[in-house]
Amino acid sequence: MKDIRIAVLPGDGIGPEIVAQAVKAVDAVAAKFGYNITYTHALVGAAAIDATGNPYPEETHQACMNADAVLFGAIGDPRFDNNPEAKVRPEQGLLAMRKKLGLYANLRPVNTFESLLHRSPLRYDLVEGADFICVRELTGGLYFGRPQGRSEDGNTAYDTCVYSREEIERICRLGFEYAGKRRGKLTVVDKANVLATSRLWRETAKAMEKDYPNVEVEYMFVDNAAMKICSYVPFTSPMAMFTRIAMSTVAWYEIAISIAVLIGSVIGIGVLSARIYRVGVLLYGTPPKLTKILKAVFADQKKS
Repeated sequence: MKDIRIAVLPGDGIGPEIVAQAVKAVDAVAAKFGYNITYTHALVGAAAIDATGNPYPEETHQACMNADAVLFGAIGDPRFDNNPEAKVRPEQGLLAMRKKLGLYANLRPVNTFESLLHRSPLRYDLVEGADFICVRELTGGLYFGRPQGRSEDGNTAYDTCVYSREEIERICRLGFEYAGKRRGKLTVVDKANVLATSRLWRETAKAMEKDYPNVEVEYMFVDNAAMKICSYVPFTSPMAMFTRIAMSTVAWYEIAISIAVLIGSVIGIGVLSARIYRVGVLLYGTPPKLTKILKAVFADQKKS
């Protein structure tokens, strides 16, 4: 029997409820295939701020470092969302985890399921059979660029988007390699007609094409890609556009809106944050209204 250590970070809002069910699923799989799972629970996000003042405490980091995998729920709290003056925020814990663990890529599968097709506002024939993967860069760009802050009078705010060629190469390499394992098509999404960082993305990806002769590469502006995800041809058609999409953090959010329309979920089903593919993210966002509903449902189930 093989031993596996998993750090469990339920986080905030609906995160603990979802993670509890995920642990049951992991236990069922482990029992079937002969794995012995040891769980270490740790705090992150608003829960960690309340307990320690730090959204990603050192104890949590060490638990992640000592684990073979990390099961991550969600972070966020309306107390911080609605307070622009808050100096410490739950999301800072997620960013710190990405940086310290070297989680430079998200692998975000986009698939439709028969039972969920009615959740999409698009026509059935446009949605059925959707199957592609978004590869999103995580540790460069706007979230981590410096300088970042406010002017002395507080009337001007600024963030800096910075990418190095090395950061772009490693994320594109992941996109190329996975495209080669699927249908051999990679779409690099950027805003190269406006942004200098996007032009470096496109230049770097083009230079890498010769190393992957079996991968067909297409370059697309993010607004065009977002539109075509929702309105091109049926995904069951041989002309289906996407099999693998590589993009920056900024580009992701426009694509995410189209994916939400396509399948009724902002990130698809499950996420891997990749350095050595060991962080599984179950959901993004901590919908407080849904959390209250679930707690009421669980309370009723206990009574019955």
